[in-house]
Amino acid sequence: MRLYFYQDAAGNFGDDLNSWLWPRLIPELLDSDDGALLVGIGTLLNDRIPAAPRKFVFGSGAGYGAKPRIDQSWSFLCVRGPLTAAALGLPSELAVTDSAALVNRLAVVGPKRHRVSFMPHHASKIRAEVDGLDLPRICEQAGIHYIDPCAEPAGILAEIQASELVLGDAMHACIAADSLRVPWTPVRLYDHIFTFKWRDWLRSLELEYDPADYKGEPTGEAVCEFLYDLRSCGRPRLSEAAVFDSRLERLVELVEELRERCSMPPAGHQASRGAVAETNGKRDSAGWLRACYSGIRELSMAVPRDSLLVLVDEDQWGAGPMVGGSRRIHFIEKEGGYWGPPADGASAVEELRRVQRAGAGYIAFAWPAFWWFQHYEALGEYLSSRCREILSTPRVRVFKLPAEEGISA
Repeated sequence: MRLYFYQDAAGNFGDDLNSWLWPRLIPELLDSDDGALLVGIGTLLNDRIPAAPRKFVFGSGAGYGAKPRIDQSWSFLCVRGPLTAAALGLPSELAVTDSAALVNRLAVVGPKRHRVSFMPHHASKIRAEVDGLDLPRICEQAGIHYIDPCAEPAGILAEIQASELVLGDAMHACIAADSLRVPWTPVRLYDHIFTFKWRDWLRSLELEYDPADYKGEPTGEAVCEFLYDLRSCGRPRLSEAAVFDSRLERLVELVEELRERCSMPPAGHQASRGAVAETNGKRDSAGWLRACYSGIRELSMAVPRDSLLVLVDEDQWGAGPMVGGSRRIHFIEKEGGYWGPPADGASAVEELRRVQRAGAGYIAFAWPAFWWFQHYEALGEYLSSRCREILSTPRVRVFKLPAEEGISA
């Protein structure tokens, strides 16, 4: 059986926990050439999971991408929480908790060395760099220990264990802290944090997501003050011991069940090296995220705050409902979400004029959608003849839209 999880070339604690945890828990089940996949820690349950004769799901979550097509090759031992179970139409009893809770059985207890530690989400770390923020230095000034989310899992676990309180912008910083019985406070430094997965995990422990939100400008002084205030004014949390113990006990039982299920190969099974190999490639998301956040920063400097903005990014920038202070509209949008590219240039122009009548004043194209200018000729002609381009960089192009039918632009 091979591990399936997201691998980032720059490193990311939540994902990298897979390579630390499972070889210690079930070394005898891994690296065999039986074509099976273990889908473990992470928001992994979507249609990108490669084909395999058997797929064992242990504590994973849903939320990113399209739902997977579930057939007889799937074996669900447990999922992250009740929201994942409901989204995939699974029995509620499968909603145990995130499998990272099993670090409780493996981590070494040591002395406390840090009063308060802060670990950002790996994307927040990159976005802070783009904003010119030195998070390690800011934490030092606030009297807080900084934990790098891209460091080795063993070192991160040791730093969490050595802390009296963990401020977690990264969800798995809080999951690990709770599992090691270290009080924690959820923090949201930027708006890209995916609340669905937080709520999914927390509800598995009978808790709700109520983070400490940073809402100021991205300046070192303001972020330092925000973190400093959380040292004494934050609301430390910890799941109830009885609730956590019951979830951990069930996970331990399921580890044994996994061993039993793996000992029974399916009839007519043949190994599938090609499918398993797809799980091992690392992706350089750090460069991608830097480009995304640089583009958003450029866009925010070109478009007035509180504008209604059409953002054409093929839903790849990960931007939320607000982009650089502007309310965003997907293109094409339906039921508040991205509905895919237009059928042709005429359809694109018709949709653009519709959102103009609704009050949109600007349209921005992120680089993943730059091909639209050549492919949708009618749209390109409309933009060049009717609109004024106010920004053009390698990452984003922004056009000011004209007034449409009495709507002032």
